[in-house]
Amino acid sequence: MSYLGDVGHLMTGSGLHSLLEQVYAANTVPHMISGKAVDRARRGHLLSICSLYGIMISKIYDINLTSDEIDIETTDSFISEQFLSNPLVLLIAAFIIS
Repeated sequence: MSYLGDVGHLMTGSGLHSLLEQVYAANTVPHMISGKAVDRARRGHLLSICSLYGIMISKIYDINLTSDEIDIETTDSFISEQFLSNPLVLLIAAFIIS
């Protein structure tokens, strides 16, 4: 797809390549950035957008993403209410579902 290749060209030197290498194989990332591996590129761009939105929302709501203070205990419903009340979790879940 030409659009994904254009995005990859515009984002050269921005760190997108190294970000995608954290999830995908090093040999796969150039194909994703050039727009040849369309499905992987789409998922990779979606993942990077979700992480950027997460960082942005954490700054807005003053949520420390590096702390281990959130204690998620396993309950009968599998997901605790403390986890679901976190606005960052709700935003990422809504973005993934849509």
